[in-house]
Amino acid sequence: MYTYIPFDKSVFVLSKKLDVHKSEMEELSAGIEIETILNLIKITSRYTNYFKFRDNFYHQVRGLAMGGPLSPLLANIYVEYIENLAIDTYFLKPKFWGRYMDDVLVIWNYGESQIEGFLEHLNNLGGELVFTIENETEKKLPFLDIWIHRKNNKLVFSIYRKPTNNNRYLSFTSNHPIQVKRGVVISLVDRVLNLASPEYISSELIFIKDILVGNGYPENMISQIIEKRKKKLLEPVKLEENESNQKPNYITLPYIPRLSQKLRKELKNHNIKTAFKSGQNISSWLNNGKDKVPRNIQQGVYKIPCSCGKFYVGRTQQNLKNRLQQHKYAIDCSLRQNKKPDTFESAIAGHVYNFPHHSILFDQTKIIDKSVGLLQSFREIIEIKKIIYGGISINRDEGEFKINSIYNSLIKDQSKTSMSIDLHNCPETSNNLANGGQSMVNAVRSQRTAAKIANEKIHSIYNS
Repeated sequence: MYTYIPFDKSVFVLSKKLDVHKSEMEELSAGIEIETILNLIKITSRYTNYFKFRDNFYHQVRGLAMGGPLSPLLANIYVEYIENLAIDTYFLKPKFWGRYMDDVLVIWNYGESQIEGFLEHLNNLGGELVFTIENETEKKLPFLDIWIHRKNNKLVFSIYRKPTNNNRYLSFTSNHPIQVKRGVVISLVDRVLNLASPEYISSELIFIKDILVGNGYPENMISQIIEKRKKKLLEPVKLEENESNQKPNYITLPYIPRLSQKLRKELKNHNIKTAFKSGQNISSWLNNGKDKVPRNIQQGVYKIPCSCGKFYVGRTQQNLKNRLQQHKYAIDCSLRQNKKPDTFESAIAGHVYNFPHHSILFDQTKIIDKSVGLLQSFREIIEIKKIIYGGISINRDEGEFKINSIYNSLIKDQSKTSMSIDLHNCPETSNNLANGGQSMVNAVRSQRTAAKIANEKIHSIYNS
């Protein structure tokens, strides 16, 4: 629907609405003028019409952008304008007109021949937006996810399922927390209890039970959940005094079979409620059809390797490409200062100075985590500690914060299992190990010679 909604007309309709409610808008907008709001809407909406597909950028030239943050608002306002205009200018009026986005439910008392005329009138006003019609059959009509039945001059409701529905849900044998599986049952049961009329509830619940048993769910668990949801949703609410005024704390943890349930019970004793999130599944390993975001425009925690097998770990909230350029510039500036390497602001520059024959492999930089904010800072600390414990760190500090020492043993174990580094790839490193670990810093060479060699390396990286 969005691509058939004209942008300029929808903004015009919005401006008319804002003018009608001008006094209310002035209070809500904290003094911002309506014209300024409209200009901001135009800017934000027009620049969301760009998308990338197979490394090419495209501009959507017609209609509102699919997925645009303001598209639902503008589409809803425009369709409301069209339907009100059509109803006000037609000589016959519907008994009832109810719409949810692009689905409309109409009660029409003038026969099918007259409804065709109203549909034509509606489409003449809608422009490229085309309305279609579906009449009731056998006194029932689907609307959203319910069947509307006409019985004895009243409307009753049952659950509507599309013909393509295959009744497949999350398998009970899948590696998910039991709460997720219970949630599948609860969502299906609640839909019936909330939407279906009383005469259809029993048959719908039997149908749900058959479906879930076919997906491996225990019949006794389904029955228990159904009874609990009936008591909660159908019986009168009983007001009970809260035994404790202390609000529980909440925590989300990765789901690990058997261990998670034990941890949940232990945390409950400390007034902590636990929710579990599932790990990777098969779909996460498959291509979702979207273009991958190029590495050089990603953000997060990154790892830069050196030819000697050591790493530098950092984090960035800007594009990785820009951050690497800053690293290269910092190295170049540090080596030109003719100072001691321990005074360099850049730890990588100090490493290049001390080991001039090493190469910083910027083109092999990897984003190892895409977290943002505070999570990004803590992930950087963990990754730095890993390479420190593995003896392959270029970093001079352990990050922005300090984490509790109780995590050190766990990080050490991960550094042993997750790192696979060959420290003998570089001749300089091999000689170091052969000489009992004597640092190359002690080699007899002048500071000027070291800076010259290092700068040649940096400039070769720039040129490449």
